[in-house]
Amino acid sequence: IVCVFILTAQEEIEYENEILLEDEIQMIVNENDIGFRRGSMILSTGFLYASSHIGCELEMGLNKFVGLGLGFGYIGANCSANFHVYSKKYVDLFISITADYLHEIEIVVPEISFNFRGFFSEKARIGGCGRVGIAIGTKDRVFKKFGNTIHVKKARPMLTYSIGIPIKLKL
Repeated sequence: IVCVFILTAQEEIEYENEILLEDEIQMIVNENDIGFRRGSMILSTGFLYASSHIGCELEMGLNKFVGLGLGFGYIGANCSANFHVYSKKYVDLFISITADYLHEIEIVVPEISFNFRGFFSEKARIGGCGRVGIAIGTKDRVFKKFGNTIHVKKARPMLTYSIGIPIKLKL
């Protein structure tokens, strides 16, 4: 009975070691498949980026889950904290908490948005990106630009969206 117990315990230890080894291999595979990580730099440019008709935003990775972004455009600028919920080499989904500054009307607008970036392949440095979100006006303002009149009302939610092209500057 003691021999059977020792053999059973030894087989169980070997089985647990195999499972641990499989888990370690899976972690290495997953680590190599991460698209966004510490030190990543991605430039997104396009329509309605950085609170402007045409603008660009640069995101720098602090780790594989968090990035900081700065954006500049014709009528605005922004600063954001980005929280990546899904990131692979060819697709990146994240939530942004942003402070948009519209220098034309001297107003800061908080915004939260859902963002996506897709790349043409795992090694491609270019693709397509977009976002949809909600911003809240902090003051009552009206301004005209390019023949359009824009009304910003205090505490009124506004739909925000943009579409553009992401470029991986540093992987």
